[in-house]
Amino acid sequence: MNLLAVGILVWNLLHYEISITPSFTTKSLKGENRITFITLSAGQDLTLDLIQPMRITAAAEGDHPLTFKRDGDHYIIHFPQSLPKNYRTTITIRFEGTPLEASPTNAPFESGWIWTRDSLGRTWTGVACEGTGASVWLPCKRQLYDKPDSGIVFHITAPDTLTAIGNGRLTDKRPNGNGATTWTWTTHSPISDYNIIPYIGKYTHWEKTFPGEKGPSTAATGSSTTTSKKQN
Repeated sequence: MNLLAVGILVWNLLHYEISITPSFTTKSLKGENRITFITLSAGQDLTLDLIQPMRITAAAEGDHPLTFKRDGDHYIIHFPQSLPKNYRTTITIRFEGTPLEASPTNAPFESGWIWTRDSLGRTWTGVACEGTGASVWLPCKRQLYDKPDSGIVFHITAPDTLTAIGNGRLTDKRPNGNGATTWTWTTHSPISDYNIIPYIGKYTHWEKTFPGEKGPSTAATGSSTTTSKKQN
């Protein structure tokens, strides 16, 4: 079995904590993915997927840098010593680049980031990646059988004039004092990597409360002129 395959099978994905800052001017992004996992067997290498021209710029376990090398659209992350079975840890992967771009008229049949404007000329962006998976922009484990068991935390930094929407529920919104705001979305359920999608645009928010067996339940929805996404 080759090194790439071994690096896929040796670990079970538990959680992602993703932070991204897209640039609408350069159609690029930089970010970080904190990946929590547990080993299924002893091993010294871990395989992540990231489609070119996106690239990993740094990898670390805590304060200890990890070496890595590229193999096509995959990266092999190398630990200084073999990790024992049932070893749980978190690694931090920093990445940046200009992701493949999908045409607004061809998505979702064409995979990539969508950089466009709504009918009023306002900036809007999202991702279409069901075909390629999130590795078109995010270093991740691109295996349909292995989802983050405990879900994800998704931090999206965007201009103050726009709204950033991610998966799950909004758990934090923090102005950065530099003309940008970081929105944090959280889901605690397993999620397929191709469903990890940021939407950034000029959204309108509305909500309605319904009676339920266990008390009132509020449904909240946000939409722009171009698209909409329901908060689950």
